[in-house]
This record gives sequence, structure tokens and C-alpha cells, in this order.
Amino acid sequence: MKKFGTFFVAVTFVLSLVSIGLASGDHSGGHTTKGELVKIDGAMFSVKDEHGKTFTFHVNRSTETKGSIKKGAMVEVKSTKDGAGHALSMKAVK
Repeated sequence: MKKFGTFFVAVTFVLSLVSIGLASGDHSGGHTTKGELVKIDGAMFSVKDEHGKTFTFHVNRSTETKGSIKKGAMVEVKSTKDGAGHALSMKAVK
């Protein structure tokens, strides 16, 4: 019975760590959106994807940028949320 109690406590501990990791919102791969940069409004960048849907991303100093990021450019955005949220990286693509 003592072994079962120890096993139960260990499993509970591991599951609590997993749930904390998932709740943090910091997923290493992030989400990727590709499309045309159609609007820049301060720190908010709007990208229209190939299906015509527009997504808005927050861009700041922590956002890794590559290439010429300007209105009209085709970009690839990795973000914290699918199609929205903070842009982790943004690069110009052809």
C-alpha cells in the first residue's frame, strides 16, 4: 500500500508540471502564418493569408525580424497563438 501511495504522489506531481507547462502559453514551435503585410499600426502588424483572412500580431523588440518588413511585403510570422497574439519572429519571404 505504501508503494501505491508513493506512485500516486509521483504521478500527481508529474501531471501538475505538465499542466503548468501547457498553461504557460510558451510553446516552442509557436504557430506560423504566411501572407501579405497589409497594415502597420504602431506595434500591431496585420497579415492577410492566402485565404483572404487577416490576422493581427503584436511586434516589439523581442520579435526576431529578417528581411525588409514593410507594408505590401510577403511575410512569415511565428506567433504565440494561432493567427494572432505576439509575433515571436517575422521574416520577409518571396
